[in-house]
Amino acid sequence: MKEIKTKEEFEELIKNQFEGECIIESEDVFEISRKTNFSIYLLSGKFLICGSAEVAYIGGSAEVLSIEGTAKIDHISEKVQIGRINGRAEINSIDGAVKIGLMSGLVKVNSIESLVEIDSISGAVFIGAIFGSAKIGSVRDSVVINAIYDCVKIEKITDSARIGIIADFTTVFVNSNDVTIERAFDYSLIVLENCNPSVLKKDKTVKIIKRPQKIDAMTLKKWIKKYKVLDKGKKLILYKLVSQNFKTQEGTENETSWEVGKVVEHSNWTPENSECGGGKFHAVPQPFWADQFGWEKDDKYIAIGIEKKDCYLWKKDPSYPFKIAFRKGEVLYECDRWGNSKNERNNGSKR
Repeated sequence: MKEIKTKEEFEELIKNQFEGECIIESEDVFEISRKTNFSIYLLSGKFLICGSAEVAYIGGSAEVLSIEGTAKIDHISEKVQIGRINGRAEINSIDGAVKIGLMSGLVKVNSIESLVEIDSISGAVFIGAIFGSAKIGSVRDSVVINAIYDCVKIEKITDSARIGIIADFTTVFVNSNDVTIERAFDYSLIVLENCNPSVLKKDKTVKIIKRPQKIDAMTLKKWIKKYKVLDKGKKLILYKLVSQNFKTQEGTENETSWEVGKVVEHSNWTPENSECGGGKFHAVPQPFWADQFGWEKDDKYIAIGIEKKDCYLWKKDPSYPFKIAFRKGEVLYECDRWGNSKNERNNGSKR
């Protein structure tokens, strides 16, 4: 097995079309953007898999910041942690104790199993089957899942998501009339929260319970831990996507400038009114999470220092649970997609 310690060594493997297995232990950020012919075991470091990357196997316990573009991966396993899977990425199978933050876009996955945990699945994602003891936070938008079975638990299915089969002691919580479940059998439990969706066919072992929606309030402390936010005591380091001119909402009455060093304060702080729209600024725990809200070629990522007392979380079923509102913050530096400073004077600043 080939041992890799630096980004340069890794790039040399790809250049020389190395075939076999490699083990990576490094503090570097690795980017894979084209086809590889080897299996990767990640012991430490951070990884971005993008473009037309093709990878046979990813295992170990390191952090994959994002899988995107048209990346193709045959198998992801062990204790890999993945921030986001997006774009048109295709994955054959995910198992082990893999943890995933967000799966969205036009992603296709053939199977998810074992102890895999996913916070949110949205967009037009297609999944062939989820089984084992997998745990999913939410399934929304127009996601399609062909089959769910073997003690899987899904805490929320909403919007117009479509499920083919639910079976074998699976438990799902549904809170939208537009959800469709084509078939349910073998002692499955369907909990309907203030809704009456279409369950086209079920056998007599299936139990359907109707109840008011139960919401577990998210506290700032829990949110910080869940999304691995850089916590500086009284302040958090959060991120925002801005234009090449360091602005947001350009050409509108809400246009805001975000130059490095500037302290920005909202003049009409009313975050409780709605999750989207005016009355607050928005930030995310890692830069690349902001891509979901629009991205242009010359856009920039910025790091913002925000006092905890100036943060606001929507506790009642937010559409984007990783997004937070803030009243006031100081723009610290421009950064790359994984939070490393691009300013020479802040060269040591990292997420």
